[in-house]
Amino acid sequence: MNNFTRTYSLAVVVLLALAFFPPLAKAVVLPINKQDIVAELIKLKSRNSHLAKEVNQLDTRLTKIDGNLRVLNDKIIDTEFNLNREIKILSKRVKTIYKDSRHHTSLRLVLESKSIYELITRLDFFGLILKQDLKLVKKSKIDRSNLIKLKRNFLNKRQKIVTLKRAKQRAVKQSRTVSLKLRNKLKIATVKEKAQAEKGVNSANFYNSYLNSKQSPMRGMGITLVTAGRQYRVNPDIVVAISGVESGFGKHCANSFNAWGRKARGGGY
Repeated sequence: MNNFTRTYSLAVVVLLALAFFPPLAKAVVLPINKQDIVAELIKLKSRNSHLAKEVNQLDTRLTKIDGNLRVLNDKIIDTEFNLNREIKILSKRVKTIYKDSRHHTSLRLVLESKSIYELITRLDFFGLILKQDLKLVKKSKIDRSNLIKLKRNFLNKRQKIVTLKRAKQRAVKQSRTVSLKLRNKLKIATVKEKAQAEKGVNSANFYNSYLNSKQSPMRGMGITLVTAGRQYRVNPDIVVAISGVESGFGKHCANSFNAWGRKARGGGY
């Protein structure tokens, strides 16, 4: 019974408000005008411009990655060539130094020294050769490791190109669809509606630029501010200004997705 009384009282208050404040009644029952051709034109123009920019950005990224891929390919070829050359040199040294044509081992050549001086000289010689061989082995390992990294990077770049090409295909397809819708809408729009739409797009771009200059997480919402402003008869300047005062343009919201301090913690509006 108590709940019924509350509901009844609330209904009476709403009816009285609507009766004594006609503008409020008009605002409350304001329908969403789905046939607002200006709002549709604004959305289509903005979307078309965004998609065109997205395609251009994807083209730029593809060109850059393709250039990187060519550079990587050249590096891979050079590294493989150097690595093969090092392996051949090392193999040739092993065959030549550690085993002569009569199959004498390096140890036997040292032991066959006829004097202490010759022994020391041969030991120094083989020590120097061994040191050079160790350097060559170390360099070969480094080159092999670099080659593996280059090939892995190459494969990653190729995969990124495939992903970007698919994204570009989607963006081009969407752009064609949006462009067709825009052309059809422009055919039936009046000169006044076209002018209003152009003004709306410019306003949306201005809000985006302004919010971006404030490093606001709301940047990119210009089109929403303009079309919602038309729908609910609210000047977007006010919406942006309130967000600036209440949350630093959405950077310090009172609660989730609330840049305007509406029903903030602590109660009230």
